[in-house]
Amino acid sequence: MRKKSHLFIYLFAALAIGLSGCGDDGDSTNNDNGGSSASNNSGNGGDRPSDSSMGSVTLNLSGEVSASRAGFADFSEMDFGPTQTWELSMNDISPQTFSLTLMAISDTATRPSPGEYIIGAASNDPGQFQAVYTHIEDGDFVNAVEYTSQRSGGGVLKIETSTDAKVSGTFEFTADRYAEPMDATPAGTIQVTGSFEATPRQSL
Repeated sequence: MRKKSHLFIYLFAALAIGLSGCGDDGDSTNNDNGGSSASNNSGNGGDRPSDSSMGSVTLNLSGEVSASRAGFADFSEMDFGPTQTWELSMNDISPQTFSLTLMAISDTATRPSPGEYIIGAASNDPGQFQAVYTHIEDGDFVNAVEYTSQRSGGGVLKIETSTDAKVSGTFEFTADRYAEPMDATPAGTIQVTGSFEATPRQSL
């Protein structure tokens, strides 16, 4: 009888979890704002988590891609021997429609103080950030398109708040894509503006 009682409890728990999961899926579908947009689509893209501990970002794109996006934002610092990186990472989910990274790369890169910083090539300059924006159509990573400030374009990153717990500010920059890595002329250009409130990256 004890074994049968335990089996009944396990089956009941599994059924309850399954029903709860079905309810969550329904909510997620109702809150989804649609997928990635093409050049003339101003949709909001994927979802932004409501958990404030994951940070937040809102941005607008124009040029080859015209859209509004919202997602979450975090920051991290990594040490690769003589080279250090500090980066802001931003993206949305369900489906993922974009990824944006603003990264400083140098032998002294660390969390920036409040102020204005150049967005450009970021070649061993702690006062300069490199921007990489990836346009993703409805979570289709195979055909994702990358735009970068590394070769041309650029703009300004303004840090308004900078603590161990939060980094916030705004950004405005242009970024280009190239049909082939060695092409001298961009195949397309986007303009990106936005604001963010990033939290420390959560370790897995």
